[in-house]
Amino acid sequence: MSKLKNVVEKAESMIGKIPAGYELNTAQVAELYEKSPDWFHLIGNSFRFGYLQGMKAAKAEAKRGGVRA
Repeated sequence: MSKLKNVVEKAESMIGKIPAGYELNTAQVAELYEKSPDWFHLIGNSFRFGYLQGMKAAKAEAKRGGVRA
């Protein structure tokens, strides 16, 4: 199995498991699309947005006494 296919399967397996405050919603997708001049920037901006959401989740977990951010 290619690495990309594996990543896509893992991403799809997370549908419905991500807390609402960290999931990418349709309004955010629309805004990312509108603010990105082309598809390459859209992909990069979406990745960075997801990374920032992950950092936010890690910090929240650390505050609750979980794994350190």
